[in-house]
Amino acid sequence: MSGSDQFDAVSHGKLRRTNVATRTGFAAELRLKDFKLLQGTAHSVSAPPPTSLRAIGLYDDFVDGKGRGRDFPAMIESLKGGSHG
Repeated sequence: MSGSDQFDAVSHGKLRRTNVATRTGFAAELRLKDFKLLQGTAHSVSAPPPTSLRAIGLYDDFVDGKGRGRDFPAMIESLKGGSHG
């Protein structure tokens, strides 16, 4: 397995290997936008979800680093490595 390969999905009980360089999937900045929409909607009904606040902070750091255009597996790898991008 090369350094750019990682396992990111389970298909029929087996991990599927993907190449992170292809940067497929739901981009981090889009997920961040959704978290912010969730937070705004929840706040409008006086029910802010506390976990989204932490997620927003993590995704803000990731997208501001080298995470723009990358997907969730890249976010997980950045958290494992202690860097955000």
